[in-house]
Amino acid sequence: MRSGGNGTCKSIQKRSRKLKKVAEELNGSYEPAKPKDESKGIDGFIIIGEQRIPVSIKPETYLKTGETSARKTRRLLDNLLQYPQNVQ
Repeated sequence: MRSGGNGTCKSIQKRSRKLKKVAEELNGSYEPAKPKDESKGIDGFIIIGEQRIPVSIKPETYLKTGETSARKTRRLLDNLLQYPQNVQ
């Protein structure tokens, strides 16, 4: 596992476990993000059928850190909510 970029190895493993659990609950699978995805704020992908949905985990305080962060989070949430149109 990588130790640079968006977080420590431990935090990356924790996010991966959470995303795997969500994927299982949705009867899908989980794919970890590659460095190019992480640079866009994507922690991984949940795959349901033919759909590959980008996902990101952020702490509640993330939304309170300023307009730029809130805009980025909104973009990621919009992408997730509209995933049927965003099949990759």
